[in-house]
Amino acid sequence: MEQKEILPQKPALSGRPAAPWDAESLRPALWELLGRRVRRYTMADSSSVPAETAGELLESILYSIGLAVSAGAPPPEPGNLDALLEFSWGVIEERLGEAKELLKRAKASLPPASAMAQESTLEEMDAFFQRYDYRFFAHQIPCSVDYPLCLPVPENLGGVEYIREYLRRLALENAFCLRLEEYAVTRLALFHCRGDLSMPVNLYSITVPNALACNILGEPIRFLDISPAGQILLLNQFKSASPEEVREELNSSALALYRELGLSGPEEREYLEIAAGNLVHRIIAAAKSGDLAGVFPSLPDKPDVVFSAPMFADNETMDDGTLRDLAETLSDCSSVSEKVDLVLRNVHSLRDLVEILNLCFWEDEPDEMLRSLDGDTLFLLRAYVLKKGPDWHSETGWETRLPKIAPPQSRNMPHRKD
Repeated sequence: MEQKEILPQKPALSGRPAAPWDAESLRPALWELLGRRVRRYTMADSSSVPAETAGELLESILYSIGLAVSAGAPPPEPGNLDALLEFSWGVIEERLGEAKELLKRAKASLPPASAMAQESTLEEMDAFFQRYDYRFFAHQIPCSVDYPLCLPVPENLGGVEYIREYLRRLALENAFCLRLEEYAVTRLALFHCRGDLSMPVNLYSITVPNALACNILGEPIRFLDISPAGQILLLNQFKSASPEEVREELNSSALALYRELGLSGPEEREYLEIAAGNLVHRIIAAAKSGDLAGVFPSLPDKPDVVFSAPMFADNETMDDGTLRDLAETLSDCSSVSEKVDLVLRNVHSLRDLVEILNLCFWEDEPDEMLRSLDGDTLFLLRAYVLKKGPDWHSETGWETRLPKIAPPQSRNMPHRKD
């Protein structure tokens, strides 16, 4: 590889956000520090690296010093750059710990409808903590972040700051989605991504509009569905409204929604209010065209768009005694088909189905039970397994049979990697 001088002719200072201190006045001291960092990077083997690498090392220095100053360190001077750099490493290590805790929480609060898109991103963030080299490339984000946020992280954040802020915002979004009816969220997600949950559709962005509309119409928020009649009422309300009037209505609805869902904390409220405010121009434009379906969709019951109610959609659960009696009866069955028939006739709740699978189907028996279920129920089972996390395993091991019956790559199927 071609080697160039450690200092590029045009240093990568102009492309960075303005620092709260004069980087240009520190140029000689920065150049000396960069030279020392290059020698440390090459383990004293060379005083030169490719220009691209030198630029990245310089970006890391500037990022780290800026982070140190923002954390309370004194402004940089020619004589304290090394100390600021070392100070920044302590700040980064602290924020890495915070980000790891946020990642742990994110995995424990994964909305099933976004399982495929969010899971891949969260797995990538596991890789971030393994690859992140903050002593030399603190500004870099060595992972793919494919799941979009409703309110994206500012582009001027890098490194662990970006990851920490992404996970903080994701936690706010998931906290909202988890307070809604799980099946309704999944149904709405399938509508927006045309039945393919591998698409990176942001759940918060698609649930907030319908939740706000339901609140405005006085409809149950948990269903997230806007009837054609409801769309007409919304159109009549918004078609002659000014942007200020629309914003006021959305802010009022956001506050009511915040309270009704039992959200807590100013961050959740602020996030919801900003997301609601971002709908103003969409609503004004759609109202002028005479059709709000693009903002507040109705959900048609068509197999190629959304699925109909699954066989087990968490209807009323059995009491403990009834469930125990059924489990004992199943243990006395002489064939798997007899077990399956009993389950299909007596179990009406996803929770009860999971309990029966945990207790009553052994070795190869889960295969026949799982094959008897419709695709939507298999989807919900996959979402359940994913939500439990990679360390969870049932006594019977039925979840290990699920990928064979409903492969992760098949339509609408979330998955986890054990």
